[in-house]
Order: sequence, then structure tokens, then C-alpha cells
Amino acid sequence: MPTVVLGWALLLVVLACVSVRRDAPTVREQRDLGAAATVADRALGALVAAAGPDPLVELGTPRLDRGCRLSVARDGASLARTVTFRAGAEDAAELLDRISDGLPAAYRAGTRPLPAGPGPRLRADAGEFVAITGGVTAPGRIELTVATGCRPDASAVDLGPAPVAAARSSARGELDRVFDALGLAAPADPDWSSATCPAGGAAYTARTAGPGTPTGGLAAGLRSLAGAGPVLVDTPQSYGYRAGPLGVLVETVDGETRVAVSHGC
Repeated sequence: MPTVVLGWALLLVVLACVSVRRDAPTVREQRDLGAAATVADRALGALVAAAGPDPLVELGTPRLDRGCRLSVARDGASLARTVTFRAGAEDAAELLDRISDGLPAAYRAGTRPLPAGPGPRLRADAGEFVAITGGVTAPGRIELTVATGCRPDASAVDLGPAPVAAARSSARGELDRVFDALGLAAPADPDWSSATCPAGGAAYTARTAGPGTPTGGLAAGLRSLAGAGPVLVDTPQSYGYRAGPLGVLVETVDGETRVAVSHGC
């Protein structure tokens, strides 16, 4: 009898391992990263749209991790995508509330103050177990992250639509103007991050960096490019402004100059 029980137990273990590795997903938590990435892309676009046209927006580089574990017998993958907004220091909490209110009702978004820290936090559910978290991280700065959690891996993962030729040309032109104004050589083609906007089209960020920093400081070189438009960031190491529909953020870090040119929804 003990031999029969032991044999039955071993059979169950073998069947469980085969099921984990081969069976199709049967519940939401098992939907693969390809499906979750599409939800994350839409959520990122919804955040940008909810913020409106006034703040600077910067879409971060997607973080794809294929090292997480679904179980002792199965590896998985996760995706996290960030978006950073910059507004006037006194406007960050108000902007976070506006983003929360502007998200789809199904997200059940809400903000809450923290007893300690730079400012309030936001939490929302984009559906399919894709979470949105983040908040005010510094005066005038909001960072929000859309995360899928660990999922079964997928051969194709949507990291946002490819920017169209007109977007590439516009961003490239603005990057060249910034480096020219600072007296620095413009680097090669930028890296791109993008997200699908709820009403169609795409939000994007073109990001590049080059060696050296301007001798006269950022504001002196860039004030003419900002013109009469709003300057939303102005510190010795960073300068951010709007140039028509584009937002421009320039930072000096570790002896190099980094520039991000973005277009919202």
C-alpha cells in the first residue's frame, strides 16, 4: 500500500510539472508578457493624456527583465515603464490629482498624502493585473511606473509604436538646436521611447547624450531657445522648457550633457 501511495504522489508531481510547462494559460495571472505589455502601453499613454499639454513629459527607457521566477519550475519575465512629469514646484501635487482624475474610471485611480516624503502618491489598476504606482518624488517632479509583474515570457513584446518620420525629423531638429546653442557637438541618432495615446497617435521621447558641458551654464545658452514659452526647470544642472508642442529637458551629469525632447498626447 505505501508503494502505491508513493507512486501516485510521484505521478502527480510529474503531471504538475508538465502542466506548468505546457498547458495554455487558464487564468488572468497566467497571461503572458506580450498581452500585459499591450495593456502597459495603453496605460502609459493614458497617463500622458491625463497630464495634459502643460508639464514636461519624459518617457523612460522600458525595463524588460527576463530573470524573474513564476515558480520553482518556471522562469518568467516582467516589464516596467516609467513616465516623468515636471511642473512648477508648487503645482506637482495639483498635477498628480489631475492625472488621477483624468484616468479612465475603470482604473480606480486615487492619490493619498504621505506623512513623510516629498509629496502625495498615486495608485491605479490598469487591468489584467498591470499596476500604476508613483507620485511626487521632488519639488515639481512626478514619476509614475506601469508594471506588469512576473509573467510567462512571450516572443513578441510591445514596447510602444515606432515614431513616424515627421516625429523623428522634428525631434532631431530640436536636439541639434540645443547642442548648437550650447556650443557642443550633437551626438548620433537618439534612443526612442513611445506610448500609444488614447485618441490615436503616439507620445514619444527622443533621448541622447554627448561629452562635455557648456562653459557658460545651461540657462545662458538655452534662454533664447525657450523664448517666451514657459521655463519649467531652471537649476545649475538642469533646464527644461516648452518649444511649441515639444518639451525639452537638458541636464549635465558626470561631465556629459543629456537632452530629452518629448511630445505628449
